Amino acid sequence: MEAIVQLARILDDGDGAVAKDAARAPQLFARAVEEGAHAEAMFELGIMHQCGRGGFPVDLRRAVDLHSDTARRTGHEMAGLNLAAILAQG
Repeated sequence: MEAIVQLARILDDGDGAVAKDAARAPQLFARAVEEGAHAEAMFELGIMHQCGRGGFPVDLRRAVDLHSDTARRTGHEMAGLNLAAILAQG
């Protein structure tokens, strides 16, 4: 599963050897979540919804759900910080 997340990160950012693929990256992150609630994959999907990346429109409600679930289930600190930042904005 870690390999799926790493490939998704490479596709999300692009790499000298691998072209950026904004459509495929979120699919791979979602696959990693479905196969085992991978903390980094959940966090990355939350960021994508928060910032409107990966072909997603900005959807703060979905970002809150993802960051909250990630922080609660895995203790992911950055997910908790992003959740707090979104909630502080109102």
